[in-house]
Amino acid sequence: KMFDELVVACCATLGVSAFVFYGIRLQGEWVYFWLVYFLTLSNGIVLAYFIAALSPNMDVANALLPTYVVTLLFFAGFLFRFAVMPMYWKWYAYINFLRYAWGALMRNQFV
Repeated sequence: KMFDELVVACCATLGVSAFVFYGIRLQGEWVYFWLVYFLTLSNGIVLAYFIAALSPNMDVANALLPTYVVTLLFFAGFLFRFAVMPMYWKWYAYINFLRYAWGALMRNQFV
C-alpha cells in the first residue's frame, strides 16, 4: 500500500512541482525543489498512516492529524523564527520535518 502511495505521489509531484517552479519563475534547481516536495509529501503520507494506525476510529484520526500538523507549522520557521523561540520549545523545532523542508526550499531559492 505504501509503495502504491509513493508511486502516485511521485507522478503527482513531478507535474505540480514543474508547474509551480516554472510558473512563478523560482530560482535554483527544479530537481532539488521536486525532491524536497516529494520527500515532504512522503513524510506527510507516513504521518497520516501512523496517526490512523494509532487512532481508535476515523473521527479521532481526523482530529489528531490536523492538530499535530498545525503545531508543526508553528515551529517550522515561517510563523516565527528559530532565534526567537523559547529555549524550552527548541527541541520541537529540531524534530520538525517541515522546518527542514522549509529551510531546504529557502536555500534552493536564495543561495
